[in-house]
Amino acid sequence: MLFAKSVLSLITAATAVVGAPSQPSEADALIVKRQNTFYEKNWSNDQAVLTWDDRPGGAFAVNWSQPNGGNFVVGKGYNPGREIAFNYSGTFTPGSNSNTYLALYGWVYNPTAEYYVIENFGVHHPAGHVNSSCYGHFESDGGTYEIWRKYQTNAQGVVLFPQYWAVRTRKRTGGTITTGNFFAAWRAVGFTLNRQGEQVIGIEGQWGSGRATLTAGTLPTGTVRETATPTTRTNVPVGTGTCTAVIEI
Repeated sequence: MLFAKSVLSLITAATAVVGAPSQPSEADALIVKRQNTFYEKNWSNDQAVLTWDDRPGGAFAVNWSQPNGGNFVVGKGYNPGREIAFNYSGTFTPGSNSNTYLALYGWVYNPTAEYYVIENFGVHHPAGHVNSSCYGHFESDGGTYEIWRKYQTNAQGVVLFPQYWAVRTRKRTGGTITTGNFFAAWRAVGFTLNRQGEQVIGIEGQWGSGRATLTAGTLPTGTVRETATPTTRTNVPVGTGTCTAVIEI
């Protein structure tokens, strides 16, 4: 009887193991954690006045009031950046005199460059710089984007690095940004993009007030309103053409 009971116990235990649901491995759990974790960008200079609210997942909110100027960049996304369909949703409410951008923002290295896919902005057209140049336009994600480049300089006028811009011709808040299309368009006109750094959907503010609530990785529900992007620029770029060239990607 003791032998029979022992055999029965072994059979029962084996059956229980076979019938039990498999437990996720430590590696599987780590993969899930990485998929649900967003890189957080929260940078500001000493003059910036803002309130940052970090929310679960890809969500965040920011309020700013900078009547005397300042500069901040906040957002959520990935580090390193990647070629993906970057979805986002939310609200963006700049004040009547707010120089603020809603953009997919990132960096590349070897060599260093800063890039923006401008989806919406306040009072200042981001290409409104005397040393900016337009290279044409291309189609992506249901809209037209103009490709611009300017060079960031220090107080002495020394060039530090280039900035690559893609400015949507109809402003929106929410949708998909197919990052590979923008990398291809920039490369098509000779811009260099090598090692990827951070890549976030975010807000950059330089003066004025406003508020935004955004979620990286989530599409908006319902119809996204679009409005024509003003063509008036703070400084008319010199020798740039009119962005009429079509960029093939």
